[in-house]
Amino acid sequence: MVSAPENNSLPPKAMREKYKSLPKRVLTSCIALSILALIIYLDLNTFEFPWSIASAAVIVGTFIVYEYFQMAIKSGHTPFVKIGIFFTALLFAAIPIHKILSFYQTAITPELIQIWILIFALMACFYQQSQNKICEKAFEGVASTISGIIYIGLLGSYLTQIAWMHILHPEQKINGIFLLGFSVLVIKMTDIGAFMIGVAFGKHKWIPRISPGKSIEGLIGGMISATLLAIILNHFAWKVFDQSWKTIIFGIVISFTGQLSDLVESIFKRSAGMKDSANYLPGFGGVFDLMDSLIVTAPIAFLLFNFLA
Repeated sequence: MVSAPENNSLPPKAMREKYKSLPKRVLTSCIALSILALIIYLDLNTFEFPWSIASAAVIVGTFIVYEYFQMAIKSGHTPFVKIGIFFTALLFAAIPIHKILSFYQTAITPELIQIWILIFALMACFYQQSQNKICEKAFEGVASTISGIIYIGLLGSYLTQIAWMHILHPEQKINGIFLLGFSVLVIKMTDIGAFMIGVAFGKHKWIPRISPGKSIEGLIGGMISATLLAIILNHFAWKVFDQSWKTIIFGIVISFTGQLSDLVESIFKRSAGMKDSANYLPGFGGVFDLMDSLIVTAPIAFLLFNFLA
């Protein structure tokens, strides 16, 4: 998610290089949204529960946390990568695990499953550290691993929880898959609005020491664009909120949180001295670069749906 830099702050060559990747970003985004649409179609028409979304979330989550650990390594830390990937995948799979266990009449909740996953992850980190001959970086090894598991696995898993909301909470009348689609579209509209408004009007830097390319104008443009799309979707597609003020609050809060979530990744990339989290997605870099705005936003959207929808 990128709002434009101050127009006078970059030389013409740098500006051309920056926007040269725009067609690739659009193409990658279209492919990603098409895959998401296919997954949603399968879960709505083929499966009784959102198994496809849950499976995709596990796969995407493992890619993101792997990229996170690579940034941690480049920053001089020593995370336990295999442990981190394994327990992150389990956190994303907590809802399907809960559903499978419910077939056997168990009363364990998804939240309790995630708590136990985090406990076992911490124990696994301590055990792995005890096997190392050098203990000088014990804090770094354990902390960098657990931070990735919590940041990517726990926060990101709320995307799965949103998709399963109507199953976990029968009082929720709207299909959780639609709520997930609503959230993703609003967040991605933030990206588009922030970029376009930033290009046209961006003159005042937002937080230049973290991300020099982001402007206050882009921030505001992203929030306005996302809120307008939320109103349109709520009126013409999915009646998520019964009052307009709830839709406006959702759009503003989600858009602002999405741009903060993007800044979080920018902090990690700046610490690692990396431009992108990886290099296999044209126009973006890595899966983390594509999904960064969704991670912190996911639990906020989950809370807003519970209180406002």
